[in-house]
Amino acid sequence: MEKAKKENKYIFLECYTTWCGPCKFMKKMIFSQDTVGVYFNEHFINVALQMDKTPKDPAEIQQLYGLADTMARRYKIDAYPSFIFFSPEGRAIHRAVGAASTGRDFLAIGRDVFDPNKQYYTVLSQWTRHQGDSISLLQSVKLMVSAEDMESARLIGQTYLNSLTFPITQMNIRLFSKLIISSSDRFYELFIRNSEKVNKIMGDSVYTQSLLASIIFREKVAPLLNEKSSIFYWSGTQGKLRSDFKSLGEGFIQALSRELDNYIYLEISGLMREKNNGSPDWAKIYNRLNARYPGYNWYELYLIMKVKYCGENKEWRNCQAAAFKLFNKFGKHLGSGTINYISWSYLFLHCDDSKILFQALKCMKDVINRGPDKHDFNNFDTYANLLYKAGRKEEALIWEKRAIDTLVSRDPNSEYISEFKADLEKMKTDKPTWENTSDEGL
Repeated sequence: MEKAKKENKYIFLECYTTWCGPCKFMKKMIFSQDTVGVYFNEHFINVALQMDKTPKDPAEIQQLYGLADTMARRYKIDAYPSFIFFSPEGRAIHRAVGAASTGRDFLAIGRDVFDPNKQYYTVLSQWTRHQGDSISLLQSVKLMVSAEDMESARLIGQTYLNSLTFPITQMNIRLFSKLIISSSDRFYELFIRNSEKVNKIMGDSVYTQSLLASIIFREKVAPLLNEKSSIFYWSGTQGKLRSDFKSLGEGFIQALSRELDNYIYLEISGLMREKNNGSPDWAKIYNRLNARYPGYNWYELYLIMKVKYCGENKEWRNCQAAAFKLFNKFGKHLGSGTINYISWSYLFLHCDDSKILFQALKCMKDVINRGPDKHDFNNFDTYANLLYKAGRKEEALIWEKRAIDTLVSRDPNSEYISEFKADLEKMKTDKPTWENTSDEGL
């Protein structure tokens, strides 16, 4: 502090942790740049403060543990890296959170320190003086968001909303979407009363529905699910919600269903940690979900998670049996990426069962006939290799050639071109394009 006063320099405090990837990026890629070093050395006294504790910390780091704890509490530092700027007298005036992408971006942060209109702490203490000035309030909200002070951003944001005569613009919609957290927000009221207009402006027919679904799920549905032993009747719940939120339409119910899927995903993940002979007790998980969610399609998610777990752990028979059930029952509406990944990674490379390979072929054929997927070289390549492994060589050659031609037309320098050509040559000479790993993990 004395040095700052003597040299009349501001103080730059970098708050970092040893485990923080973005902190390491800043040190290696940003702080090392000459332009950044020159500017910050000229204008600031630069200080780095380690915020976590490790057994390997030297004495000089350990001596600052108390200071780090004090700074974390006083300035609410809970994300890293965090940058706090002080005046020569030691008064906090600015704050920024997160790694800068470029040296130029970080220099901009350093320059903002000397502009009172961009100083976080200055703006935070003075924004109430501008409650009727929508432009000033907007800049204040954006500054709070950039500093990840969402509590202050929401407070100022509601005042900003109150100052507007015509609040529904694309810029405001994007901003308010970051601030909304509950049905008691003014932002919530704005969205639910103007859902169609918002959707039209954003060019997304379910923008409002997707935004509000997480809030309504948390407030209306999650309490019904929190009792783990309770039975959850989705049909009755969605019927009531459809009635309560008629203006949001069917897209809202679909968005709520995705929220429920996320909830069930977490529930399955927890049950998978309860091992039986080293593996999840899939029968127990099945019975639990079947009893808890009558009438709801939890089975698709269950099978996807089982396929991926068993595949990652090389339990090939269980993986392939689950994949067959998944494709057979839900293949028509599974995502193209999911079908391709499972077909290649778990079936083509590790399965010799003709019945299962045929089911994968059937799903991949459906994928390559879908709109945008009709021109996806990865899908063509997977389909070609499945055909070849199933003994349909002539068809496989046609599709592998199509995969190569499509890839060359899109990216003539792609590293995958040589791989696809190598597979094509193997097919022509009746050599396997896969390794014989079907019995691993049995």
